[in-house]
Amino acid sequence: MRLKFFIVFALLAALLACGIAYADAEEYGERPPPFSNVHPWGYDLMPVFEEASATYNVPLPLLLALGHFGSAFENRGDARTIENGYGVMALRKNDMGG
Repeated sequence: MRLKFFIVFALLAALLACGIAYADAEEYGERPPPFSNVHPWGYDLMPVFEEASATYNVPLPLLLALGHFGSAFENRGDARTIENGYGVMALRKNDMGG
């Protein structure tokens, strides 16, 4: 009997947790939660990437991939990543030389 009670309780707790997570996602939509250090960009990033691609002769898909994997295009302001990177591409100082 206790095992059935425990299983039902665990399932209800999991269902409640999923409902809370879904409600938070609905409330914030595309915006980050208010306690996050991520802020929306004040301008579109695509023209910036296109200009950099043309200026430095780097394929646009490569720049977009670096931006996606570097920061997921989040605007973190002056906050560093865990690897001490900054900006959209999480660029960091080259300590190794070259």
